[in-house]
Amino acid sequence: MAIRETLCTSLDVRNLSEFITTQVRDNARIVQFMHREDPVILSALKATYSGGASDLENEDGPWNGPVQIPYPTTNETTGVLVDNSGSGALRDITPATTATTELWTLTFSDATNYSISGSSSGAQTAGATDADYDNGEIAIASADWSGAPAENDQFLVAIYKYDPLVVAIAAKMAAALTVMSVYQGVSEEMAAQARRLRREADAIIKALQTPFNDNGMRLGTFASRDVSPEGSAYKISQYGSDLSEYTDNARTSWDDSSAGGSMEFLCGCCW
Repeated sequence: MAIRETLCTSLDVRNLSEFITTQVRDNARIVQFMHREDPVILSALKATYSGGASDLENEDGPWNGPVQIPYPTTNETTGVLVDNSGSGALRDITPATTATTELWTLTFSDATNYSISGSSSGAQTAGATDADYDNGEIAIASADWSGAPAENDQFLVAIYKYDPLVVAIAAKMAAALTVMSVYQGVSEEMAAQARRLRREADAIIKALQTPFNDNGMRLGTFASRDVSPEGSAYKISQYGSDLSEYTDNARTSWDDSSAGGSMEFLCGCCW
């Protein structure tokens, strides 16, 4: 069985984690954190997006992030900084309409030829910079290559099936776990940064759970509900003040949720 598809990629989590610290875990542990948090996201949005994961997909189909090279690392044996040494550059790739969310890694054996592997799809047919490439999941035009890669140079491309907002939530939640796993009990400052990422993700989820509130949000694939103004629940205080927190009705020119005036109801006997 292939590794289960995730809502974001390990590259997203690593990029976000390394914005705080370079002492992140290896990719396998990052993917474990992603697998832990993805079901939490899907469960939290189930009531609003009853169609499940398919409702969270990007309405324009799969999309890709920019081509990146691996973050420079230090070889533990030699102490030498490991980085791409060639001048090669890849401008862009094209995901297929049926592409899934995964991270693609291109590794060069010389200045022209490269192997290619997907985090979920595994190893694919090799490619070369002087020929167009298409494995049914992603396509790379020869015209998008420039310069001359060196042996062992790598290029990373993340493909996403889900709405960018869903990708952001998943990356923040997994990055929070990644940073916390390194610094909980070690550095309160770093642990606080992890908690900040988690709060940001939770705030977005809450906004998606209440799309009709003034501070609510919705995804591009959201199917509108039939909402009628009649029968809206309300409550007033003993002094006649409106205590209701109405959701905003986009069809009106005023802000329903800010209504808080008194109903001027009189309590008790009037003489």
